[in-house]
Amino acid sequence: MKIKKSIEERENENTNIFQENNGNFTCYDLMNNHMSLALSKYYAEKIFTENDKSESMNMMENIRNAMIYRIKELEWLDESTREYAIKKILNIKYILGYTDNILNTENLYNKYKFFEPIENDDPMFLMLSQENVNNYKIFQNIYNENYKEIEEQNYEITDINAYYSPNENLMIFPAAILQSPNFDINQPDYISYGNIGSTMGHELTHAFDDSGKNFDAEGKEFNWWTDNDSEEFEEFSQCFIDQYNSYSFELKGEKYNVNGKRTLGENLADNGGLDRAYEAWKLSIENNPEKAKERNKLLPGLSNYTMDQLFYIYFAHYYCNVGVTESAIRDVHSPGKFRVNGSVSNSERFAKIFKCPKKSPMNPDIKCVLW
Repeated sequence: MKIKKSIEERENENTNIFQENNGNFTCYDLMNNHMSLALSKYYAEKIFTENDKSESMNMMENIRNAMIYRIKELEWLDESTREYAIKKILNIKYILGYTDNILNTENLYNKYKFFEPIENDDPMFLMLSQENVNNYKIFQNIYNENYKEIEEQNYEITDINAYYSPNENLMIFPAAILQSPNFDINQPDYISYGNIGSTMGHELTHAFDDSGKNFDAEGKEFNWWTDNDSEEFEEFSQCFIDQYNSYSFELKGEKYNVNGKRTLGENLADNGGLDRAYEAWKLSIENNPEKAKERNKLLPGLSNYTMDQLFYIYFAHYYCNVGVTESAIRDVHSPGKFRVNGSVSNSERFAKIFKCPKKSPMNPDIKCVLW
């Protein structure tokens, strides 16, 4: 996935934002599109603490280990494929919150020194100054040539999203997505693992989806699969394609079916991410039982649910939305309802925890499982 954005892309974003807001920009929109690193510095310093980073790193390592254990258990993988898959997992890099270069004042000065001084401390005034915008465009190419290392990691930490880049074998979780209610060091672990943990597992699984599997541990496009395993992968994938093809939604009075082929990568990531998050949560309990007692207490008003049930409830909460928009017709993600129901209906674990009757919608006879 491409993370860095060109000037042209940012201008297009500005145009879209302008149109969507009836001709009105917000200060944040302008600042984020032209001065994202500067905005990120202040956000990082105020929002994402060292404790947040430490706890989220611990979660990520548990999820990585859960994936390794899972790979070792898969009987359909040939030994050579299994060994390389584990190598790729161990080689996956990740960024949680932000990189240290974002806090480097000198780097930020070098990036934004092209702006003309303005006798006004209003950031909206600064960004609306045509002279400054023009200067930014002129000198941006010079900056990119001299500060490539900084620019390569210029992702927006204020973006509530997460990414996996197959050609870098890199996962990025901006600070904004590592905030409550997704992640909070003061909330029980079963909530955090069900929520942001499943997202971490999702991005990790992208390394082995129908696209990510075509890249090696260094991020180069290379087929490291045996012919037998490639065939097995296709067979397991077809189950997901057929399953999601059967889901339909209504938009403006018309019925549409989810495109199981187009959404395959995201569906595999949803399913695999959910299972790895649950297993990682259990690993955290095994690794530190004393800490787990403090980190997994039931919340007032929710005592009718077990912690295992609450894990899944908070997974569902992450994708909660009302209806669908036109983007669902072309989106590589399934609508939120099916991201949840599709994933949990494939889980024997979920059916057992919620005592779902056999052959019920949430406990069908045919369950699609790959990772």
